Amino acid sequence: MSMTIPRKYHSSMYQSAGLYGNNDGDPTNDFQLPNGTVLSNNMTDRMIYHYAEQCKK
Repeated sequence: MSMTIPRKYHSSMYQSAGLYGNNDGDPTNDFQLPNGTVLSNNMTDRMIYHYAEQCKK
């Protein structure tokens, strides 16, 4: 699955986070917990579900 953010939002003024990543062009740091811990980008479905639960908080 992929998502595209319009080019006009590609700046530090508009930062994404959570399930859609952080929009910095580096897919290896898209899964980041609220405490700053970066998770592997090749997680299992179960791990992604747990990550999503953490993003709700």
